Amino acid sequence: MRTKGLAILSAVTVLAVVGAVLVVTTAPRTAPPRAGERLFPGLIDRINDVARIEIVRTENSFAIDRAGAGWAMSDRAGYPVRIDKVRAALVALADMTTVEAATRKPEWYERIEVADAGPDSTGGQITLKDGGGNVLAN
Repeated sequence: MRTKGLAILSAVTVLAVVGAVLVVTTAPRTAPPRAGERLFPGLIDRINDVARIEIVRTENSFAIDRAGAGWAMSDRAGYPVRIDKVRAALVALADMTTVEAATRKPEWYERIEVADAGPDSTGGQITLKDGGGNVLAN
C-alpha cells in the first residue's frame, strides 16, 4: 500500500513540475522598455493633430480643448490656456523617452505612483486625442 501511494504521489509531482515548466516557457513575454526609446512613438509626427488633452489625477481632473486658434478648458467655463504652455507640454510628451523599467510587480504600482488613475490612487493619466476623438497617446 505504501509503494502504491508513493508512486501516485511521485506521478502527481512530476505532472505538476512539467505543467509549471510548460506554463513558464510558453507564457507570452512583453519586452521590457529599452532606455532611450520614445514612450509615444509616432506622436511627434501627429502633434499638430492633437485637439484635446485630458488630465486625470485622483479627484482633480480636467480637459484642455483646441478652441479656434487657441486652447481653452471647456469644463472650466472656457477658461483660456496659454498656447506656449500647451505647445511646450505637447513637445515634452512627444520627446519623452524611457529610462528604465521601474518594476514588473503590479502590487508596487501604487507605491511608485504609476497605478491607473482613480479615487484612491496616487497615479495619474494624460490622454491626447485628435479632432475625431481618436487616442493619439495615453
